[in-house]
Amino acid sequence: SSAAVERTLHADASYSKGNWAGLSSFTISDFGDLRQGALTDPRDPGRWDARFTVRRIQGKDTLFQLKDPNIQTNSRYGQLNAMQKLGWQGKKMRHYLNLQYATTRLVPRYDRLTDSSASGLPLFARWDYGPEEQLLLSFHSETVQSDRLHWSQALSYQQFKESRIVRRFQNPWEQSQNEHIQVLGYSWQGSLTERGRRGSAYPQRKTATGMSAWLRFGFDAQFHWVNSKAWALHVDDSLQKAAETRYPSAGSHMIQSGIWAEALLFSKGASTLQLGGRIQINGLQANFSDTLFFSFPFQEINYLLPSANGSLTYIFEKKGHTFRSSASSSFRAPNVDDIAKVFDSQPGSVILPNPNLRPEYLLGIEAEYRIQMRGQHAAVLGYVSHAPGLLSVQSGQFMGQDSIPYQGFMSAVNTLQNATSAWIFGAQLRYRGQLSPRLHAFGQLTYTYGRQVVNQGWQPVDHIPPLHGQLGLEWRKKSIELGLRADFSDWKRLEEYGLQGEDNLRYATPWGMPGWWTLNSHLNWKLRQGIQLRLQLNNILDLRYRAFSSGISAAGRNFMISLNGSF
Repeated sequence: SSAAVERTLHADASYSKGNWAGLSSFTISDFGDLRQGALTDPRDPGRWDARFTVRRIQGKDTLFQLKDPNIQTNSRYGQLNAMQKLGWQGKKMRHYLNLQYATTRLVPRYDRLTDSSASGLPLFARWDYGPEEQLLLSFHSETVQSDRLHWSQALSYQQFKESRIVRRFQNPWEQSQNEHIQVLGYSWQGSLTERGRRGSAYPQRKTATGMSAWLRFGFDAQFHWVNSKAWALHVDDSLQKAAETRYPSAGSHMIQSGIWAEALLFSKGASTLQLGGRIQINGLQANFSDTLFFSFPFQEINYLLPSANGSLTYIFEKKGHTFRSSASSSFRAPNVDDIAKVFDSQPGSVILPNPNLRPEYLLGIEAEYRIQMRGQHAAVLGYVSHAPGLLSVQSGQFMGQDSIPYQGFMSAVNTLQNATSAWIFGAQLRYRGQLSPRLHAFGQLTYTYGRQVVNQGWQPVDHIPPLHGQLGLEWRKKSIELGLRADFSDWKRLEEYGLQGEDNLRYATPWGMPGWWTLNSHLNWKLRQGIQLRLQLNNILDLRYRAFSSGISAAGRNFMISLNGSF
């Protein structure tokens, strides 16, 4: 891939003998600094130019001007993924073992490294995510043959290690925040097949046994442990001192456990009615014993919250026409990241813990109509969701002050709070069809609108993307496929942004995020059995643009070549 000088190598092998089977997979990727498009708005030709980088020379941060404004220096990184799966099947049971590991090199935070002060100097000399590691180990077993009850269970362990390394410009002290997260989980689920209720008619919802299930039910539980450490290092003489942690330094833990069931209440002819429900308990404890940097008026945050949710779904299917509608409720308890972190969402703004944070609920209604006939597939979907108590970032105070010093900045105090009420509306159109025996067309259009009540007034909800979609054509003949696709996004106007900075308006323009569209093409060529060549040319016009809320420009004209072989 040319835009980031990407080089990726992937290899996998599957093998089996007798009752045993296995799959081994390995992927390694290296990405250089991403090149953005050169074609800019003539009214603002320097928009998002890459201007400078910082190097430390003889104990002093030195600013270097970049020669090519299109190369987004400090955006390179590398990644490695490995996976091993083993399976064994007997007469009645099947067992799987799954091991996955992923890690990265240092990942620079490009957007923070482009932040500058009123004088034009950079705010940060270094802002990196340290090498991130993810480990997953799981064991899964399920029944192979069963007259009535088919069941499966899974036991898993996950581990995540991540860090943030930050140093302000002309400041010799470098702060490292390190997080270690562990998750232990167990789940069990079962299904009763049609044989369990003779003489009744139920829709053809197949299990692994090949029989339709009329009732599914299960239990699951997860335990989370979060440990956070931090220190500051003097980069010139290696002195070390304490620093504030992102999460409570005395540790945090969570528990999530629930039982659920879904049943087919009615099935006759083309109509089906399904009911589902879940009862869950969420618990959290976060300990704030370290008062060196923040003397919070509380020593710990803890809760134990029960919840009950459900859904009712109706489906009508007849002669290529499908109508589906559903009404549902959902629940999310605040996690450690919501309720207990200290975090600068942007320079000059800090988010502090809020022990009074309550869960957020969502009530939703959704309807979808799909038609499929004579090679044409079309769908229209709409939904409306009401969130009484949606979690959103709002202004707050700490010890009676609305601003405090944090990491060298006088920062406005914010907390995650429950909005009085929020409404989110959405719609989507999808189409895929055959225009001729060799020519196919496809398209998609998505629109979302959200408003929340804050201080008795309506404000935009954060993270709502603008209208966006794609249109495309594909031509196929024997071993060759040619495609042309246009991706597009509408403006995200200033008045549609969330007011507390979570939408990253500072990386857009004074009027919001401009709309954009790109042309993209591809060629798939099956050279011979098991060998395929794929060529892609994306952003053909080399347009410079940013997706909504992003602090880095998208790839400019990008040529990609990949060769896949199997034997």
